[in-house]
Amino acid sequence: MSRESFPMLAGESWSIRDGLSTVRIFRRTAVRDVDPSRELPPAEVCWKLETWLRLSPHTLRSLEEALGGGWPGGLTRLERLSHDQRLMNRLAEAFESGQLIAVLEERAAGHGRVEDDPIEELHEIWEPPPPPVKPAPAVSSTMDVAAQAQALRNAARDGVPFCEECEKRRQQQAAA
Repeated sequence: MSRESFPMLAGESWSIRDGLSTVRIFRRTAVRDVDPSRELPPAEVCWKLETWLRLSPHTLRSLEEALGGGWPGGLTRLERLSHDQRLMNRLAEAFESGQLIAVLEERAAGHGRVEDDPIEELHEIWEPPPPPVKPAPAVSSTMDVAAQAQALRNAARDGVPFCEECEKRRQQQAAA
């Protein structure tokens, strides 16, 4: 769908790549005659805002500026996280109130509805990795390995069994 498909009253719009589709965002007052089947529900848009912020931060910040907000420079990581949350809340409010609308502009041929998001499908089939195997405990420095080896050699030389199972087998062989 081209830009000419939207009878524009004002030329301001924003594009966001969303998986295999492109979503174009408009002010509600900037367009008329939008095909309702291509308009994304506000709840779905709000759900996608966090992903869009990661993938297209400049676009969402530009949207905020168009709504009268601003993006302060020189923020620390903590301040940026807090500001990003306020940005998502402000944009969610704008979509829910109808101030902004999101329209599915194009979809790659042969692909399903917007809900058929490949990222979402990966989340459904993804399983967390198994917990790491704990390494064997290290040999304590108080153990005298040489003395243990010598004790085993002496037991073998004297015919003393090492374990109960070995002794049972030896007695079975002796009885046979």
